[in-house]
Amino acid sequence: MFSDGRLWEEAAEVQEGHPLHRTLVSLVVMKDDDTTALIGTAFIVEARGRRALAISAAHCFDEIGRLVQGERRAHPTALTQFLPPVQDVDLDNVRAFYAKGNNAAFCFVEIAAWDRTSDLAMLEIAAPRGLSGLFKDQLAITEQVPSLGDPVVLVGYGEMKITDETEMTPIKGNTNRSQRTFTLNRRLITRVGTITEVFPDGQILLRSRCLQTTVPVFFGMSGGLAARWTGEDTQIEPFGFISHAPEPQPLEDRSRSGDSVISIFDVKVSYEDEYRYRMTLKNIGVGRNSKPPRPGSRLLGR
Repeated sequence: MFSDGRLWEEAAEVQEGHPLHRTLVSLVVMKDDDTTALIGTAFIVEARGRRALAISAAHCFDEIGRLVQGERRAHPTALTQFLPPVQDVDLDNVRAFYAKGNNAAFCFVEIAAWDRTSDLAMLEIAAPRGLSGLFKDQLAITEQVPSLGDPVVLVGYGEMKITDETEMTPIKGNTNRSQRTFTLNRRLITRVGTITEVFPDGQILLRSRCLQTTVPVFFGMSGGLAARWTGEDTQIEPFGFISHAPEPQPLEDRSRSGDSVISIFDVKVSYEDEYRYRMTLKNIGVGRNSKPPRPGSRLLGR
């Protein structure tokens, strides 16, 4: 793809107002010790105004479980058949940070379901009160998977960090509630590379259909999208998502491959009367917000 020894390239910097931002969220955990942890990326595949259905990586929810419930973390090379049974995860302290123009919101993650075999997670997020029309943009997923040597683009939030975090302070006029302030820094990264290997039956760390690319990925990009690349005017239609990559990553060395692994959707898409899709989850784990689901929640019924 590149003629000068480069194995990957970063597309032009994506500014905050770019339409891609309206289809992506950052997963955040508000920990009990009043600190905040950034986990990964998710992208919206169904926007319904107050709610949205998004896709991320299952291992992001393993990390969430470890942070909020103190679960022992398995070694990253452990095969899924040797992992302990999947436990429910409390999502009360989990938020999806969503930015749209000059507006930003910490949205509730009401429910999530994930499959460790494919590392696929699906989650339903809900906008805060007063933002009933927040989610209007979505990405159409595709069954069309590129082949060995084809160019692909990986998109996710990287270089994520929390700065200027302050102590909890009471909300004026309400002694029973408090708030904390902090600055969330992140960068939307779009990197283009090529497919170097295809694993129709999976590989050692991912026991489902997947492929390997030359693109290095940052911490925080897990769960971000993978799509075919045809140039700067590419219509972004995800065929999979960023699962994992070996450490350390050659984040700035374009002459070295990142060997990032992409999990391919097990999905059926139809356009007969409208855009519809059906995904398969096998090794199921579930996360819930302990508050009763609001009317209209559809994730478990899909």
